[in-house]
Amino acid sequence: MGEKKAKKSQDNLVFTEFKAKEFLKKYADMPKNVLLDPKEVKKTLLEKKLPSSITLPVVLKISSDFIVHKTEENAVKMVCHEIDFFKTLADFEKRLSKYKARGVIVEEYVKGQELIIGIKKDKTFGHVIGLGLGGIFTETIRDISFRACPICSDEFNSMVSDLKFKNLISGTRGKKNDVEELKKIVIEISKIPDKYPKILELDINPIILNEHYCKLVDARIVFEK
Repeated sequence: MGEKKAKKSQDNLVFTEFKAKEFLKKYADMPKNVLLDPKEVKKTLLEKKLPSSITLPVVLKISSDFIVHKTEENAVKMVCHEIDFFKTLADFEKRLSKYKARGVIVEEYVKGQELIIGIKKDKTFGHVIGLGLGGIFTETIRDISFRACPICSDEFNSMVSDLKFKNLISGTRGKKNDVEELKKIVIEISKIPDKYPKILELDINPIILNEHYCKLVDARIVFEK
């Protein structure tokens, strides 16, 4: 049974962050970023000079199809100072060949409430979409609600109402988050299975919500071949 499951998993087509973001860029805004290929990484380290397009703080990520969970592989780090930027970049460079990486993504740091948007293909209900707390809270709190795809505005509102920590979505400390933008994104993403029925899983974690914007930071998609 284990061998069959492994074979089935290998038969699926997996989009990690780089490809998943390309697929999802028409559905949600994303932080500004630049991909430094291995040669550019080496050049940046030799010159000890930040590329002109980069303003600290930033998030550095190893970009590879062979890394599913970057945190577990220590392949993602936020840096605020130049010394930490070059130290982290040097550490990542040593591991690029190990992961057959495209290079290192240097991404704008965005701050706000971390949420998760997920799609699963359920044997009984077909494709369902979930919305809940993301980031480190995904596994610890497990506060997420589901609806069958696609959803409408009222269904989005009821999903939010189902959450124990719904106040974190609306905003805290007198700041009102851009929930309307989040609603638009969730509704549009819920329509994806109609166009791409072979999607088995779609995980956006996290998507960052604050009073100014809602930006997709990381994603993974699994297609059935």
